[in-house]
Amino acid sequence: MKSQLTIYAALLLFILTFTQFNVITFAIDPCLELTDDYNSYKLSNCQPVKNKRNKRDTYNKRQRQSDIFRIETGVSCKKYCSKIKNIFLKAGRRISKVLTLNPEEPIYVYVVLKPLDRIKNLASTTPNKFMPLISEDRKTRLYPQALVKQFDLEFHSEYAHYDIVSKVNSDINWWWGDGQIKPNQYDLELVALHELIHGLGFKSSWTSKAESYSYEATGLTPIWYYYDINWSWKFAGFFETIFDRQVNFKNFNRISNFIINNTPTKSYYYVSKLNSTKPFNFTNKLIASKEWKYAKHILAEATTTHAITFEPLKHTEVKGPFYLETSLKPFIEGVNIINLSKEYKNSADFLMTYPFIKGSTLDSIVKNGNYESPFGPKTIAILESMGYSTPKHPYPTLPTFTFSYKYLNNKQHFEGWEK
Repeated sequence: MKSQLTIYAALLLFILTFTQFNVITFAIDPCLELTDDYNSYKLSNCQPVKNKRNKRDTYNKRQRQSDIFRIETGVSCKKYCSKIKNIFLKAGRRISKVLTLNPEEPIYVYVVLKPLDRIKNLASTTPNKFMPLISEDRKTRLYPQALVKQFDLEFHSEYAHYDIVSKVNSDINWWWGDGQIKPNQYDLELVALHELIHGLGFKSSWTSKAESYSYEATGLTPIWYYYDINWSWKFAGFFETIFDRQVNFKNFNRISNFIINNTPTKSYYYVSKLNSTKPFNFTNKLIASKEWKYAKHILAEATTTHAITFEPLKHTEVKGPFYLETSLKPFIEGVNIINLSKEYKNSADFLMTYPFIKGSTLDSIVKNGNYESPFGPKTIAILESMGYSTPKHPYPTLPTFTFSYKYLNNKQHFEGWEK
């Protein structure tokens, strides 16, 4: 009798600064989903589900509805629950004015108010679930659930209840929208809007989680999987997010600070180089491998000013490339790469820069800067490049739900398993 194989998978977590390393079990094609405590990711069943509606709504018939975002709060928020809910709802309505969101698929957001591990973290937000889809260039990437909902694909993975999970630091002196903001306060609406954009998928897969928190990282890698068959650990490949598709590395010479060549290198090039490694069992094997030199190079780029850029797709109105945040050293998980460069702080793209502006309200920043909205052209171009629809660009290129283990490295290890 053919023995049933139990598959153990481990995911190095990459978004929340408090994320833990954990091992879980999955059955077939893996999606990434937050655990019940929302502190880490697990691999989850990713079977296709047929869309109950017709294939795809016509984008020009969609309405920019104000109730697309549905907010739920955790009991920990206590007396602030209603205020938090109203502020996040207001932020969601602002997003609905610039993105043409699918009215058939509300975006569910879960918000908790609690102390975070580091006092500097005002909030931490992540997609609740990522799904592996095939981009039109035939490469497998991880798409956030909120974005997958916009595509109205004929088949999709079963949706998790929440699309976005946001943790707000209870130790911060928040301005709740009452009276005059004080110099030492942060406008929660500004932070909520910034965090929701991250929850929509403004997230890179490049992380320092391959190494222990006990010492400074020596390299960055994308998300990777490994699994166990007959007590033998096997490597199953690295993956980038759809955001990473347009991320480019400019290849600076670290000594003289000049560009080695004028052609930037796409993120996927380094993903494929890391995927060329022989199967390994634990992270120490990865760090000792010859491919670790690429991880070191990415870390150096991620901490060198102007070394990493985002190149928007041609259908957007913004001429690229533009810089991502790489001026902070040492590398800060959840900050470097996944924000716009701080040099844009005094521009219309202030919203997605780091750190947050203290002592000013979101509305006052927009008014004083004479901006049309809190969303600058670079921020909108990033969302459009990922696949979000806007009034000016209503027809994004759709991915396909054809993910299979054959797209993973070392596919022979997946053959013959009982489903």
